[in-house]
Amino acid sequence: MDILISIKPEYTEKILNNTKHYELRRSFSKKEINKLIIYSTSPKSRVVWEVKVEKVIYKPIDELRNLTKDKSCVSKEFFYKYFKWKEYWYAIKLINPIQYSTPKELKNYKIKRPPQNYCYIK
Repeated sequence: MDILISIKPEYTEKILNNTKHYELRRSFSKKEINKLIIYSTSPKSRVVWEVKVEKVIYKPIDELRNLTKDKSCVSKEFFYKYFKWKEYWYAIKLINPIQYSTPKELKNYKIKRPPQNYCYIK
């Protein structure tokens, strides 16, 4: 299954240039996900590329930080501020980003507005 996921442009660029290998999330799908369709939020506001999901990791906060710290592109301070209210969190291991030659609009996916977190794509 594929999902459309909203990510800030500063992070979408890092995924594409292979410096960001983990997307961190407070919540994520329980279903098996093959691919993320990346919606780059404002100012781009377009679907810009896709990336394969190697695996989804669900671990306690400190284990997740140790595993992802060099490849999540977030500072230690940001990490602990973002993840402070729950014991277990998600890291999505990303591989093989593919940039679209022309960014797509959400209407191409029959979606009216960007997902707050993610939505399933058929």
